[in-house]
Amino acid sequence: MNGGGGGAPGTPLCGAGTEGQRFVPDDPTTPTEYCDNTTGLIWPKTPDATTRDWATAVTYCQGLGGGHRLPFVNELHSLVDYSQADPALPAGHPFMNVGSFRTWSATTVADSPPSAWIVFFFLGTVSAPLKSDTLFVWCVRGGS
Repeated sequence: MNGGGGGAPGTPLCGAGTEGQRFVPDDPTTPTEYCDNTTGLIWPKTPDATTRDWATAVTYCQGLGGGHRLPFVNELHSLVDYSQADPALPAGHPFMNVGSFRTWSATTVADSPPSAWIVFFFLGTVSAPLKSDTLFVWCVRGGS
């Protein structure tokens, strides 16, 4: 799936002909990523299972190539559904192994550069630990 585009032949473009479906798979048979029709962002089906400090998380996402990057806090938080918990993701979401993890964003805390914003997917809360902490990473493509 490219940017807001489709993947396998016959897969609808993200936002086009998906009949209100929020998460559109890149391949209807064996999806590896999903386009979020709400934001146009493309999320891997399974977040990375290794914890990393913030700088290593940034490098890891960039190293995936294909435009992957660490998401900004508002992008990561856009996945949260407060009516759900453990994890706080929309009911019926297609993602695997998300869990209730604390997950890095690319957003540095403006008045505290040694810290970055995270989303804690247990309840969807946001906090700002030190960048030296080791947390989970969920890279993204598209958007800003």
